[in-house]
Amino acid sequence: MNIKIYIEKYDKHEGVMLADFLNPNSYIEFRKLIGSVDQTRNYSEDERTMLFIEGLKFNGGRIPKEGNIYELPDYFYKNIKWSKEPGYTSADIIDIEKNDFSAIISFRGEADYYGESFFNKPIRLYPSKFASSAINCKHTKFIKKFILENKLTNSSDNIKVIVRNVGQGNWNEIYLNKNQIIFYDFGCSMYAKKNILEKQIEKSELLRKNPILIISHWDIDHYHALVACNQKELKGFKNIIFPAARFSQTSKRVFKKIKESTNYCEITSSIKRVSKNRIGLEKIGDCKPLSLFRGEKSSNINKSGLTISVRGKNEAMVLPADHSYRQVFEYMFSDLPEDLRINMVTPHHGGKAGKIKRYFKNSRKLNCSITSTGKNNYGHPKDEVRISLIEIGFKWMRTDYEDEDIEIDL
Repeated sequence: MNIKIYIEKYDKHEGVMLADFLNPNSYIEFRKLIGSVDQTRNYSEDERTMLFIEGLKFNGGRIPKEGNIYELPDYFYKNIKWSKEPGYTSADIIDIEKNDFSAIISFRGEADYYGESFFNKPIRLYPSKFASSAINCKHTKFIKKFILENKLTNSSDNIKVIVRNVGQGNWNEIYLNKNQIIFYDFGCSMYAKKNILEKQIEKSELLRKNPILIISHWDIDHYHALVACNQKELKGFKNIIFPAARFSQTSKRVFKKIKESTNYCEITSSIKRVSKNRIGLEKIGDCKPLSLFRGEKSSNINKSGLTISVRGKNEAMVLPADHSYRQVFEYMFSDLPEDLRINMVTPHHGGKAGKIKRYFKNSRKLNCSITSTGKNNYGHPKDEVRISLIEIGFKWMRTDYEDEDIEIDL
């Protein structure tokens, strides 16, 4: 058996895991192993494939890391009690509301485990595109074209950033001179039902302004709304820009929809690595109000994705997605003028993303650290993160406490 799974989320204290398969064959084989009642039916390209597991706590051994790939452990099909999600097949949908089910989760698992981890070493898998210098050259030309076509240069007046209240997800909108919109991530909570996603999409400026969408990385809470988008809505985006690294089957089926609907550009990770043990950031686009960074080559897509910073007259906004504090402070903060007060969307929804005080330089003027969070099984945001950010000078804000979108004028 050679079934591989990609770990999107795992919290060892809460014992909660969200995982996906790398390809349809792995998903089909898994379905057979757990004795699914519908294992003989044909696989659909639009099928949900994610696994959500509770009660899986490890107190030692190789703790599975988010953003990494592993061989499927035997425990998954021998000891976990699995139940399929409502709406799993068209027959299931007859007796439930059309949109009253998840658009991503296929099976939920109940485990009762506390002990040594049964995971082996992660599989270091790098997409072949990462090493392509030809594609690197093409992406540089695209960034220049992107800046010129969208007239972003010198647009430093009337800049506003909106952090959408979408639960444990990431969805930000940048307004330049009231008309140019850039979306940075298009995510929602994993708990968001299809009808909730559709309402959130309708609420946004998606179809009225032809925005540009930049996806930080392919974890579901950063692109969940794309799962619910129809072809017409996808065509509302002028361009969609995203990292080339896609491991999960869910991200691959979303990519298929994008290819059929709108213009897009894949950005490869940097082929260089300054430090063997550390993942840096490289600035690949700068048009005064907006800077675009990409992570160095890594098998961990959290740290090798795309990040952006936005500069206004008086303040700046750093949008780091799930990158580490070292990457944010050493590369993104240092790139900003020292006279600007810095706002930041808290990395990793307030979860652990490295040591905060170790890498922060006390000379920076700080304003708000906005945590995009809501109901989750991972204990986010962590108290130690909140305390550390307040101690270095940030004002702490949470989208779920404000219970509304948070707007920052730069």
